[in-house]
Amino acid sequence: VDGFAKDHGEEKTDAATQAAEYIASHISDNLSVSSLAAMFYVSPDHLTRLFKKKYQKTVTEYILEQRMHMAAELLKKGNMTITMISDSVGFGNYSYFTEQFKKYYGKTPREYQNDFRH
Repeated sequence: VDGFAKDHGEEKTDAATQAAEYIASHISDNLSVSSLAAMFYVSPDHLTRLFKKKYQKTVTEYILEQRMHMAAELLKKGNMTITMISDSVGFGNYSYFTEQFKKYYGKTPREYQNDFRH
């Protein structure tokens, strides 16, 4: 289906949607608003506005949310170390990952993982 036919005035797939899809498939990469904006040929400010309008959060908040959700899923599976999970969701720094995880979920990755161990 031609995007223009159903969404007059919007690009076929807007930059916010493209950025969200890119984030999902490159979660372990070093992601920034400016690199994403450049990738989709918009200014960082424009991408931020599009993102806020579509997802009700900033690009940075969205990236963090995606990383936290993926980390939680991996912790539930329990077949990777917390360091491996930290790396695979794009945190090079284990302590920073632990700090962000605790802020997001209210418990450390280890405590979260232990909740799913029987």
